Amino acid sequence: MKSEERTNDNEVTQERIKAVIDELSQTTRQFENESPRQAESPQQQLLQQMSAAAEAWNWKGWGLYIIGKFDEAIKYYDKAVEIDSNNIYGWIGKCWSNFALGKIAEIIEFSNEFIDKRSESAWIAKIWSNLVLGKAGKSLEDYEKYLKLRRNGQLQITADGGISSSVEWGFKAYLFNLLEKFDVAIKCVDKAIELDPFYDFALAFKAKILNLMGGYDNAIQYCDKVIDKGQYGLGCGLSPPYSNVLLAYALTIKGNALSGLARYDEAIKCYDKALEINPNYALAQTNKHIITDNLDKKHKEL
Repeated sequence: MKSEERTNDNEVTQERIKAVIDELSQTTRQFENESPRQAESPQQQLLQQMSAAAEAWNWKGWGLYIIGKFDEAIKYYDKAVEIDSNNIYGWIGKCWSNFALGKIAEIIEFSNEFIDKRSESAWIAKIWSNLVLGKAGKSLEDYEKYLKLRRNGQLQITADGGISSSVEWGFKAYLFNLLEKFDVAIKCVDKAIELDPFYDFALAFKAKILNLMGGYDNAIQYCDKVIDKGQYGLGCGLSPPYSNVLLAYALTIKGNALSGLARYDEAIKCYDKALEINPNYALAQTNKHIITDNLDKKHKEL
């Protein structure tokens, strides 16, 4: 009795996936040859000072977030955005605080705010969110748009220099996973982890791939690494406010591994924990229903 993990999204074609993989192969090499940044202008220095002030409010919001005071956290993230309307992390904090409160519509609003401004971080956040939520076709579509904007120099890069090579390798692993080339996907995700040992989504995604290869025990170990940090607000991989989403994802993947080992009661507990974090998490809902429905049928046959 296995839980569903593969996508049935018809929009995900092998030709589109391979095209993105080819481009990612070029861009990951480009990271190794980047030239040093030019000296900053007075205007850039002022923007950095504004960003630092906003970041102080972000950290206060984050402190409230990790102890579960999501409504209060949003107030401080609002202060950060008031100081610097382009502060992507303030918007992300608001986004995932609302996620924790089950307000999915607000996430779309926040993403669109910065997608319209062509923020690189916003695109990566949107791509990553769709990936976690199981929307493979939408994630690939957004990645294709993102790569086109980046090729044409139309993206606004954040003060920290934009996305890292580890994120590129992580998405490359995701694409090879869709092509069911699991050995190659594992190599890509291992490269992502090598480049950024704190990239916890890569650990959880490696567990997902291991599940598809039948490596359930190893998958559980990788999920536990993420869960142990996530429970204390330490896991993220991209930005601290993502930790609840990542924790729900890791719990669901662990549930799938336990299901593969026929440890159904433990699997259901994992899904329940994921649904406590986000009651509308479709992946956890679906996989829990698969197990409970099959168990009910077996009980009726006895």
